[in-house]
Amino acid sequence: MLLAADLGQGLQEAPRLLRLAFECYQSGGNAVGTRQMRERLESLGEDVSDLPVVSRAPRRQIPWFWIRLGAEVLILGLAAYFFMLR
Repeated sequence: MLLAADLGQGLQEAPRLLRLAFECYQSGGNAVGTRQMRERLESLGEDVSDLPVVSRAPRRQIPWFWIRLGAEVLILGLAAYFFMLR
């Protein structure tokens, strides 16, 4: 918005510029930027009901540590099994 003011555009252009930024962040897949632009539009009192709601990415149900540990134990078990067959 400060850049817009420096270029001679007033604050009345801020909602349009924020909507453009929202579209750019959304097309780029940047959820954080999209959420921030939506919040800024809301803080200006704009109606954002036409914009999609960006939610946080769902977390993995099983932490990565346990997935990796399970894979390593499986590999070690297979190695021990094939070693015993020899």
